[in-house]
Amino acid sequence: MDGMLMVFEQESYAFGRFLPGSLLPGPLAYSSRTDSFITVSSCRQVESYKYQVLAFATDADKRQETEQQKHGSGKRL
Repeated sequence: MDGMLMVFEQESYAFGRFLPGSLLPGPLAYSSRTDSFITVSSCRQVESYKYQVLAFATDADKRQETEQQKHGSGKRL
């Protein structure tokens, strides 16, 4: 299963990112020391996602739409 991490800043939605293979429901912790989210995957591996990487990552849908616009084709269904 893929889980989605939704981040809110000052009560406003900031961004959402899919965490591939995340365990739902599962443990999720934030480490202020490393500025990262720590969770466990469905393969029982500890995974860490840095906040800055998540914040600046491009959504997969937006990236796909951009690629398709370059090629002049419509959105795949």
